[in-house]
Amino acid sequence: MDAEQARRAISTEPAYSGRHEGVVAPLPLAGHGMRGETESGKKEAGMSRMALCVRFTLRGGADEAFDELVRQAAAAVLEHEPGALVYACSEVEGAPNQRLFFELYADRAAFDEHGCQPHVRHFLSESKKYAERTEIDRLRPYAGKYLFI
Repeated sequence: MDAEQARRAISTEPAYSGRHEGVVAPLPLAGHGMRGETESGKKEAGMSRMALCVRFTLRGGADEAFDELVRQAAAAVLEHEPGALVYACSEVEGAPNQRLFFELYADRAAFDEHGCQPHVRHFLSESKKYAERTEIDRLRPYAGKYLFI
């Protein structure tokens, strides 16, 4: 399946959030304190960013098919999601059946938009075939260096 087909794929799977093992769950719509405002109400640079760290533990022999699914999803994210600032998918050194994603979004709206995309819904639906376990941590970036070219 190419990136265009992935974009057209329709699934009823919800976007993912929270820390879950072996399950994908919908995000609540409330902000959970990620607005990036100080007590005085002033916006701090980078504080409105939304991030995830996702670890997939793959079933034996599923790595090639999963990696192809990831390539398709990543291509669609790159093409259609300007609010996805980082969408990095990595193999884990010394753990050939694990994949680690780091995702950074401009803000909560960009993250919510990501979860509604057909290519994301397709990825979440199809990834269940290949992953025996999924661990998701929602992150609230508060310091660091972001370089966007």
